[in-house]
Amino acid sequence: MYKFVRIADCDIGVWIDSTVRELSISAFETAIDQCVEEKGDFVLIARDLLHMNLPELSDVARAATKLNQVKEAGIRTYVVYGSHDYSAACQ
Repeated sequence: MYKFVRIADCDIGVWIDSTVRELSISAFETAIDQCVEEKGDFVLIARDLLHMNLPELSDVARAATKLNQVKEAGIRTYVVYGSHDYSAACQ
């Protein structure tokens, strides 16, 4: 049996209000921390990790830091991209 975390529609960076915006990314960080702590088998990110395809770089840096911790722990990450994760400009 596998132990994993499924994270969906985080939409990090969506909130204009700084308090709610911080809660959004903190929830993502907490989920990742728990997966690493409990030695999960993998992380599944299902749709819209970030709110827009050209997000605020500070939000990207925080998310990337957490995802790097997952990698360093030897936990695989799988992503199903959502509409906000895609940019035609990046092709």
